[in-house]
Amino acid sequence: MNNVQKHNNHNVGQGHRRSFSAMAGQAIFPLVLILTAVFGLIAAAFAGAAYLQTLLSSQRAFAEQALQASASGVDDALLRIARDGNFLSVGYTLTVDGIDADVVVASGGSCASGQTCRTITSEATQRGVTRSIEVIVEVSPNGGTKVLSRQELTN
Repeated sequence: MNNVQKHNNHNVGQGHRRSFSAMAGQAIFPLVLILTAVFGLIAAAFAGAAYLQTLLSSQRAFAEQALQASASGVDDALLRIARDGNFLSVGYTLTVDGIDADVVVASGGSCASGQTCRTITSEATQRGVTRSIEVIVEVSPNGGTKVLSRQELTN
């Protein structure tokens, strides 16, 4: 083989390699795009799940805060009844840690004969989450009180 033939054979082989390399790059590009899209969707799914978890967690915290404020309203009404067995209220507001509990003390409820009953209803709302508690209290003539029932009401 002479020098010209070697040189021509070398160019032909290199030309073939360049063509193959360009085709391989074209085949990898769509694969990279697809993988990027898949990883982006996975990241978006994780971000959405984290957001929902945070939202649910805060809703549970708001519900607990509203329930505690409502319970404080009941405790306040029980104290008022203990001080004054004739205490009734069509509604008053007790603020606990910035949360308003609306408290109603009404006459009535199922009591033993000769006893006076009061029904206490306390409702508090924290950021759209409302919790209510109802308590029936027996008030004896000597001023003693006895809680007959206590339940959280469904809203």
